[in-house]
Amino acid sequence: MDKMPIVAVIFQSIPEEIVLFAFALTIIGEQIRIKKLLAAAVMMAFVLYFARMLPLPFGVHTVIGVLAMIIIIRFLLKVETLSGIIATLFSIGTLLAIENVVTLPLISILGYDNPEQVWPNTILRIVAGWPSTFLQGGITYLLKIKKVVLFFENEATKR
Repeated sequence: MDKMPIVAVIFQSIPEEIVLFAFALTIIGEQIRIKKLLAAAVMMAFVLYFARMLPLPFGVHTVIGVLAMIIIIRFLLKVETLSGIIATLFSIGTLLAIENVVTLPLISILGYDNPEQVWPNTILRIVAGWPSTFLQGGITYLLKIKKVVLFFENEATKR
């Protein structure tokens, strides 16, 4: 169980979710609608906030998050189910890869063995996630401006 401070939800989870949804939409060539993107990110951040409070082993919130992201992409963002599943898995997989390359070494350099040891320090908890979020955000931006679509051709790729 992880009681995430609400300030961490606002300054770490919501920005991370914005990037995750933007990346997911970008790689399947879907248009990003800012209001819906923000709504999806806030919803997702609070789904994870409450999932982390459940007395479940660490990591189960990730499974809940994957399912919730697929549902949000399908019903709020109106993306086809298969595209939403692939976009979700690719977006979260990319984040996990970036975290393994960036966040975990950063935490280690700071003298911690794992992310759970950082959690009691709210500021460090927030800031430790930013490099991964910024990197995935930068990748998303580059994919968007270069009009790179990794899966499925649709109307967005024909413009």
